[in-house]
Amino acid sequence: MLVSIFVLSAGAWYIMTPAERERVVRAVVSHVPKLKAASRALRRDHDELLDKMLRERTPWPLATPLIALLNLALYTWMQLDPGVSAVEMFGNFGPRTTNGEWWRLVTSMFVHDSAWRLLLNMTALLQVGLLLERLVGSLTFSVVYLVAGVLASLLALSTSQGTPVFGASAAVFGIYGLLMASWMWGACQRADSTIRLRTIKAFAPLAMVFSVVNLAGGGDRSAVECLGLATGFACGVLMARPVRVSKPSTRRVATIAAAGAYLAIVASVPLRGVSDVRPTLAKVLGIEQRTSAAYDAALVEFRAGRLPRQQLAQLIDRQVLPELRIARFDVQALSRPPREHQPLVQAAEIYTLRRMESWKVRSRALRNADWRQLQNADALERAALQRLEPIRSWGGA
Repeated sequence: MLVSIFVLSAGAWYIMTPAERERVVRAVVSHVPKLKAASRALRRDHDELLDKMLRERTPWPLATPLIALLNLALYTWMQLDPGVSAVEMFGNFGPRTTNGEWWRLVTSMFVHDSAWRLLLNMTALLQVGLLLERLVGSLTFSVVYLVAGVLASLLALSTSQGTPVFGASAAVFGIYGLLMASWMWGACQRADSTIRLRTIKAFAPLAMVFSVVNLAGGGDRSAVECLGLATGFACGVLMARPVRVSKPSTRRVATIAAAGAYLAIVASVPLRGVSDVRPTLAKVLGIEQRTSAAYDAALVEFRAGRLPRQQLAQLIDRQVLPELRIARFDVQALSRPPREHQPLVQAAEIYTLRRMESWKVRSRALRNADWRQLQNADALERAALQRLEPIRSWGGA
């Protein structure tokens, strides 16, 4: 139909005289201000209708400013007190979260380690939330924020069990997903009293910056953010259909919250009981440093003729080997180390085995005065210490 109108208009324009064309142009130009005025009036009517509806539904948004204040308060506390590590206290850290501290899935959404991340996340949240919360209601907004954040935290926990995960970006992506679903339902229903395309366009520049910054790294982190977005969108699809006439019902919101809790529980079951390898690996490094220092000090006494070789061998048997046996037992007791730390645990296990072997050979060589066996002990020691290097490079837990 549009093509037909265009063709007929072009034909009419072609057969017109110059004077007729001039009159047509003048008529069109004269009507432009009237069209603009009508458009402004229509937009004003729509804005007034939306504002009236928002005032009736949610006069004052509560959840959005409260979330922003909690994030700001935690960051300020961490900056004012250098001894406080909000990441350690509230971050989503596998060995702590999966051993009874499941509340970290929620608290980690309110922790930031840099001012610019906090500023970006809270600016994006406030821009969208102050409008969207009034449209869907504080309860719906809060449930979507928490469900998206918790499910994203669980995915982050499954991919990064040995490193603390924190930040509000995945939950904010959930709010963007809810915004998209709310706009979609309004567009499908041709509703004037809901979010319109020009509102989405106004949010687009900051949303683009927010998305680029948080998705630029790719990999597992991007998957976490995308899950937050998808969760928010799915919640919006299920809850926001009646948003043009009313807020989602409490029953519907409670159902979504229950479904989110169920999914979180199911997803958390395989993650339970992750071991914290840091103290054990630090202990292994400490034992190597301590036993080597004790032996080197005794070796100086032996070379000076003040210590018999039998006593040097006894030092190995009575002090060095028992400590290594305990360290090996502790390493083997790490039943579920984080995935990214499994190579370190394997290295520690091999180190303790080879180091014990090197000390046993050294002890026999000292007792039997077999200096060739000491060379074998040195070779075994070098092989054991090579296994210790990745743990040293990692930082000693």
